[in-house]
Amino acid sequence: MTDSLESWQITELYRERAALLAHIAVYDTNAALAYNSSRFPEWPVLYLLRGGESWHINPEHLKFFAHVPLVDDDDPRVQWDGHTVDEKYELLHRETQLLARKPTRPGQAWVTDPNGKPQYVEMYLDHNDDDRPF
Repeated sequence: MTDSLESWQITELYRERAALLAHIAVYDTNAALAYNSSRFPEWPVLYLLRGGESWHINPEHLKFFAHVPLVDDDDPRVQWDGHTVDEKYELLHRETQLLARKPTRPGQAWVTDPNGKPQYVEMYLDHNDDDRPF
């Protein structure tokens, strides 16, 4: 394996990343695209988790994102929160770990907090004659 990638290999990696991000965006009701990058103004930026994660998308790969709204720069969903690349991937890792923990019994559930972050909760209700959670 060589130490550097050819241009076509980099393009192919961006395509694969775009396809995966488009799939992930289906599950984020706050997902949005905007042309608001000062570094690369010709590339749209995909925002997930209310700006907690964002990626530049090669314009050639926008076909994967037909389901994601393109919004104006002042839309609250496309405001970069200042995260670093390392912070972005740490957040992605934490979110993945949370979502991978599926409820195992009645009374356990995932809820979304006011910031759009998933949280695992246990629901307890008072019962006189049994311990069913509903």
